[in-house]
Amino acid sequence: MDSKYKRFGLVLASNRVILDRHPIVEMFRQAPNPGMPFSGWCFVSGKEEKDDDLDLYFVESLLEADASVEPFLSEPVGTRFRRNHEGIFERVTCKVLDDDPLA
Repeated sequence: MDSKYKRFGLVLASNRVILDRHPIVEMFRQAPNPGMPFSGWCFVSGKEEKDDDLDLYFVESLLEADASVEPFLSEPVGTRFRRNHEGIFERVTCKVLDDDPLA
């Protein structure tokens, strides 16, 4: 394992991204769970059909599937990006609702 990501923690990623190699269309970082080695990052393709389309993966597996997200991995909790029509990630500003399960 590359020492750069040795302590990074796992990422929650769509099986469509990791296994089927669909491009990531949105990524966001929530607060990590201190009880597990989770970085707080979630990556989705927009093609997910149910909750079990997401799994925990090592960050290296994610980068093998889509290396374009690497420059964003150091962004803080609360960050959200969406890929635009030109394939470039743009920062998305979100209003957090009191009943938002990701807040």
